[in-house]
Order: sequence, then structure tokens, then C-alpha cells
Amino acid sequence: EVEIKQEEDIRYVFLIDRSGSMGRTTLPGLNDKSPLEILVAYVKNKLNELVASNPKSKVGLIFFNDTLRIIGDGNIPTVILNDESCLKDQEKLRDAVKTHCKNSLTQPIVKSVSRLIETIKDDDATNQTALGPAIIAGLELLKGGNSGSKLLIFTDGVANIGVGNLDLDCGQLDEKFYENVMVEARNDAVEISLYKISLQDCMLKVFQPLTSETYGSLMEVNPALIATAIEIQDKQEDLAR
Repeated sequence: EVEIKQEEDIRYVFLIDRSGSMGRTTLPGLNDKSPLEILVAYVKNKLNELVASNPKSKVGLIFFNDTLRIIGDGNIPTVILNDESCLKDQEKLRDAVKTHCKNSLTQPIVKSVSRLIETIKDDDATNQTALGPAIIAGLELLKGGNSGSKLLIFTDGVANIGVGNLDLDCGQLDEKFYENVMVEARNDAVEISLYKISLQDCMLKVFQPLTSETYGSLMEVNPALIATAIEIQDKQEDLAR
């Protein structure tokens, strides 16, 4: 679970996978829900938890497939990064985030939560998985936050485009990238956690040290239980209408 610290500039950045595999609705145990629907419900719950337990914290969102959609706390227009040369070049990517997203985390979650929840959609799951570029963008948004700020990754797949490519089908395994990310996160006192729906091999041997060495966690999100929770919530909303 997300450990809460009552400090004003503790920051949280949620990375939400919207690649093609997240849109499937025919997988066992999901009750006709897509993985994206399941994770959206999970993230919304986490946002509400933070409002209750740490209302002064700053929370940002980044959606990723083959494009990064950097929402931040929603107080500035969404920044879209989809140039392949940028996604493959850390220096270009970091410069783009620094230039366009420097005011992306300025408001406490108690003020931004309604806007963030409205922003999170459970449709439009397409294309590849730029997880590596999303991690770099997330780390940049977290710079300047207090010790214990967190990068929370929600995914079901394998990074297969841009820096950090782990696509074995293409003969690539950029493990060094994740080692460097681990060092950067530790130096910045950022905790990295991965929440994974158990649908694909997410190269756990890469993420286990990344999460443990930054004092984060590696968790499987049980799809069947969350799908059931979504159905219960839907029924309660129907009764309230």
C-alpha cells in the first residue's frame, strides 16, 4: 500500500499504462472489464486515499502508450510527447519535460483531486508501451519534492518503445537503463513502486531490484477482486440515482 507522510511537498506521480493490451475485455477473471478499467478504478481509489490522509501532498498523472501525455496536477494544459527521437534520447526527453512541465505540480491534492479524477479515462487503449520514457518524465516531475516522494507505475505489459526497451522479440533488453534509474531515484530519495496486472511477463527480474533498492514495492493487482469491486460500486451508483 502507499505509505503516507504528512508533509506539504511530498509528491506522487502516477504512471498509467494505456497501451493496446490494456483495452482487452475478453480476459479471464475480469468480468468483461478491461485491464485499463480496473487500473483506473484502482488509481481513483488511491487518489481519494491521499485526499483523506495527506491533503497537502502534490499528485501528478502521466498516461503512456507510444505517446506520453503529461497531465501533472491538471493546472496547466496537457503536454504531449510523441516524437520517436525524443522518446529514444534521454537528454532530449528530460529537456522537453523541464521546458514544458516546470509548473505541472504546484497544487495540493485536496484542490486538484476532482480535476484529476475527471481526467482519468478508461478508454483509448492503443499502441505500444513507452514505459521507460514515462519513468524518466515522472522522475523529472518529482525533482524538488521532499524525501519520500513516490513514483507509482501501473501497467500490464513490457516496455517496448523508447529508452528502457525490454522487448525480447526485437532482441533488445536495456537493463542498464533501469540500473541507472535506480541510482537516480535513490539519490533523489524517490521510492518507485510497480503495480502490475498479471497478464504479461513484465520483466520482474528488472523491476524487483528497482523497487526494493528504492524502498518501494512490487505488487500484483488482483484483477478478479478489483473487477468485482467495480461491479459493486456500479450497482451502488445505480441505486443512488
